[in-house]
Amino acid sequence: MFDLHRSPYFTDYLYYPTGVSLRFHTLNPLNGLLTLPFNQTIGYIPTFNLFQAATLVITLFCMFLFLRDFVGNVWAAFAGAAVYTYANELIVIYFTLGQPEKLSRQWLPLYFLFLFRALHGHPVWSNDGQIIRRDTRRWPMNAALAILVLLAMSFVDWQYVMFAVFTTLLYAILLLLTGRTIRDKARLFGKMAAIGGIYAAIVVVPLLIPMVLELQANPWLNVSGQAADRSIPLDRLLGFGTGNPGYLAFALAALGLLVAWRAKGATREIALFWTIASLFFYVMALGPDLIWNVHPTGITLPYAPLQTLPVLSVSRDPGRYSTVALLGIAVLSAFGIRAVLAHLDRWIGSGRSALLSAALVAAFVAMTRSSKKKAHEVFPGRGIVAFMIRCVIVI
Repeated sequence: MFDLHRSPYFTDYLYYPTGVSLRFHTLNPLNGLLTLPFNQTIGYIPTFNLFQAATLVITLFCMFLFLRDFVGNVWAAFAGAAVYTYANELIVIYFTLGQPEKLSRQWLPLYFLFLFRALHGHPVWSNDGQIIRRDTRRWPMNAALAILVLLAMSFVDWQYVMFAVFTTLLYAILLLLTGRTIRDKARLFGKMAAIGGIYAAIVVVPLLIPMVLELQANPWLNVSGQAADRSIPLDRLLGFGTGNPGYLAFALAALGLLVAWRAKGATREIALFWTIASLFFYVMALGPDLIWNVHPTGITLPYAPLQTLPVLSVSRDPGRYSTVALLGIAVLSAFGIRAVLAHLDRWIGSGRSALLSAALVAAFVAMTRSSKKKAHEVFPGRGIVAFMIRCVIVI
């Protein structure tokens, strides 16, 4: 921009001398700018390694902040954040392929943190796990921060922006179906419209319109036909191995949904929403056709008609929708862990349960991570005994 006096979305270092557009390239300019001082001081390789490790810590922290607003228990929030951050086979793929833009998953929970604070206020929790009040006075600041996070995602990876938009629209549909008054619904939709409208006003003309025009002029950018090869087979999602966050996380998520449903109110609404979101995005992650044991079943899924739309046609990785589904599982798991820890407090007393709570959360995180190993590789024996041992390993 300053030396060559041209757009950063064009280069002639590729396909010289004609050059090529970088609008659909994973340019990742934000991470490049953030790591620039380190590149100039400690070098590119140490900076890259430092960035890879730091993104996991930052993702864990942002997800922790997001969950703490929902559950009010730091241990439950930490455990749920660990599920989202580490119980995901995609991070291994991103590390292996060197895709730092995909590792920057902290922007999704950070966006939802500010979005929900803008809509419903910042919850203030008591020591016994009850919401005392909600601070709604700072909703303009939280709305502005949500817009800034969306802008940051726009300069990291557009796919995460798409995930955020789809999830927000899904939540808007749920709000429309709730029993709130028309006035309350108008207030919430007004805030969401303000966030979406301001963001669109910033990015549509300089970024989105040129991308749409380029997409129309270059049909080869339509790569939706490759989606079937990058979907998650159903047996991989349900079976042993790395295709899911672990059966223990699923069990705690089911417990969290049950407890939240019985609690009613805002807790039930949040749990219901993330349950619907998890199911929806897991179905999207299955791709255009249901695959079982590597073979197509001939069953058409909702992703099939959606992949032909102008925006979605440039995406070929439906399996990445599992990131948002895992975020929902993490929310429900945090509810479940909070219920377990609350029962523990009543059983042995709050004064003696802190250390045990920490130990239980540490064990949960360790077991959830161990479930990422392939159970048949850890214990390759046959027979009912071997099968039972593999079940214990996965759980």
